[in-house]
Amino acid sequence: MALSQMDVPTRQSYIVAEVNEDERTAAAGITNISRNIAQSLSPTVTGYILESFSYLAALFILGGLLMYLSILISGIQSLRMGNGNHIH
Repeated sequence: MALSQMDVPTRQSYIVAEVNEDERTAAAGITNISRNIAQSLSPTVTGYILESFSYLAALFILGGLLMYLSILISGIQSLRMGNGNHIH
């Protein structure tokens, strides 16, 4: 549980820095709801992947998904900064 909470201060600081003051409560609520839904669905999805594929395949599938999301987030941040030509 401790590792799953380690991004909370960073995420909250990012929301405070990037979102207008009148929209912060809604933004924090949306991110928290998204996080809670993902936490509740992840055991089911992981169980399905582990049951349907090998453990090694599960590592590659979930690792690939994590890399894809990291690249997607970097690309969105790059576009917001006006640096659409490359990913930081």
